Amino acid sequence: MENTGTGNVIITVNEKTAVEIINLAKGYNVEDDPVKLEANIPGGTFSGPGVNSATGYFHPDIADTVNSPHMITYTYENASSCISIASELVYVVGAKAGILIPDNTVCTNDEPFVANIFNIPGVTGSFILLNSTFQPVSGLTDHGDNSATIDPALLSNDNYTIEYQYFDQTILYLRKAFSVMSPSQPLILNLDKDAYCQNTVPFVLQSDLENVVFEGPGVSGNIHDGFIFNPHETDPGIIKITCTSVTDDGCTASTLDSILVLFTPEVKFGISSTACVPEGGEIVSFDNQTDVKLSVKTWSWDFDDIGSGQNNHSTLIDPTHLYLESGLKSISLTATTFEGCGATFELDTIIDSKPVADFTWISDCFTNETDIIFVNKSINKSGSIDTIIWTFRTSDGDVLSKIHSNPATDTVAYPFKTVDSYLVDMYTKNNKGCFSEITKEIVLRPTIQMGIEGYDESFDETEGLWTVHSEDQVESWVWDVPDFTGFTRVSGDKAWFTRFPSDNTDYRENSWIQSPCFDFTDVDRPLIKMDIMKSFIPYLDGAVLQYQDVVGDDWITIGENSPGINWYNVNNIFNKPGGSSIGWGSDMIDPDSAWMKAVHDLDQVSGKPYVAFRIAIATNGKQDINNQGFAFNNVGITERSKLTVLEYFSIQCSASAMALSTW
Repeated sequence: MENTGTGNVIITVNEKTAVEIINLAKGYNVEDDPVKLEANIPGGTFSGPGVNSATGYFHPDIADTVNSPHMITYTYENASSCISIASELVYVVGAKAGILIPDNTVCTNDEPFVANIFNIPGVTGSFILLNSTFQPVSGLTDHGDNSATIDPALLSNDNYTIEYQYFDQTILYLRKAFSVMSPSQPLILNLDKDAYCQNTVPFVLQSDLENVVFEGPGVSGNIHDGFIFNPHETDPGIIKITCTSVTDDGCTASTLDSILVLFTPEVKFGISSTACVPEGGEIVSFDNQTDVKLSVKTWSWDFDDIGSGQNNHSTLIDPTHLYLESGLKSISLTATTFEGCGATFELDTIIDSKPVADFTWISDCFTNETDIIFVNKSINKSGSIDTIIWTFRTSDGDVLSKIHSNPATDTVAYPFKTVDSYLVDMYTKNNKGCFSEITKEIVLRPTIQMGIEGYDESFDETEGLWTVHSEDQVESWVWDVPDFTGFTRVSGDKAWFTRFPSDNTDYRENSWIQSPCFDFTDVDRPLIKMDIMKSFIPYLDGAVLQYQDVVGDDWITIGENSPGINWYNVNNIFNKPGGSSIGWGSDMIDPDSAWMKAVHDLDQVSGKPYVAFRIAIATNGKQDINNQGFAFNNVGITERSKLTVLEYFSIQCSASAMALSTW
């Protein structure tokens, strides 16, 4: 499916503060006094050799001449929490004058470096660069301020001398020698294919030089043990692998190779068999769980069942196979992509067959006079089930009763005494001795007998026996005074409403709030009315009222195809609350800030004894328009009459209300 949606997000980018160290000289004598460091923007922290970060002083004698030059760093954090860093090199030398350079050995691919004169006050001289035969060469730029820049890229492998000439009553010279090294360029020898499948066996990377370092996606190892390239550890696509040689003097040279890694699926499957193959064999279904099936061109199954002849193999995605005999099987599946990458998964399993215990119940609505009916839904593909044992327990595990039922009987009844949560165990065994067990929890809910008095719940004092549910535990229903934007809150006037979490990253809620049970046996023309507020993303989120009268059956939408007062207003809700695209939603950004009275007939449940309602919501959570979901209050269910209709007709003079006048 192609995602054609759009969205917006606002981010704030704050600027760093430009900082620099303003009073650090190029060099200091080891015997000089400490220097109070300064920056153009105060308030930061100085660090480095010889620096006391607490006082901000640089001590040349502590930094010492060893490992000179030293890197002094200034770190500053502005009001927006943006961190700026400035660094300067400083030399610490002895008492004599000299030429200061960062290192005595440089590489041809190093950045240009600066030579500075130290301890010659009041004099400006000139630089030249000499090779190993003391001939002047290019590569040095004299700045005329007792500093010069040397560019190693303009030099070759050789020993060089920086010569500085100055006048102090006579012509004097300072000289500083350094060497230029040129590292060898390595070659990668065995990345010789245009493309590698992700499941290619890892291999050792090779170069024409020793002591090289390989880096890149899927590369691991070290110089001593070697470097391994494992395509499985990379994402499909073009990747870059670097080979770097390092000389004894620390000079490096690198070679970069780009290669294509082709996607290879992770092949996997499961089977639908357990234990005990009966006479006549057992058909086993295979569930192909390979990821990204659309990338696969061909499938090849081997069922390890030579006696089945040509049926021992299949090219289907999800095949079935008839096993006549049980036993240990080594079943394999090979998937080959359109690019020619193949992968195989082999499963060693015992092919068997046994009954699958399962059951449900007609209703979880509790009344003192009625048993709860449980329905056997167990499956036995061959043979017959000869034993069924039901065990009824409290939520703590205490056994209430055991019932041995006739396998030919689909139902069993049990008279629970109170509204509570109970555990029900089912044990089934077939005539081949194979068995299966299952345990389910049933939560009994009170049943409200509908009659003349009807049902009226304000939710002010209690939650009204309405309960929150969600198949994935994601739910935001709250029982309290609603806090929707613009809504005038009344103390004590509680209701049910959604309160979305502040973090809506990957948020998706499909929850519902469920009513107690209702018995409409004696009601011919029921009507429901309730106060609602909507605050939805247009056409995306929504809510719906549904009912269920048999546990396990689908929830049925109330009023999907018939009018009501303030009833459903959107018929193409993308997120489908309760599986319905029709419901309460929004076709524009216009959230409610006051209660609206919603009214509709309940003819769909007339005469039904075990009815539960639910209000289901589907939403992606709170977005930038401050949507807050759904709220409802003051639920009333009554026998429909002309008086009831006229009451709401006076509030809602509309075509919908006119339609209700026929009730």
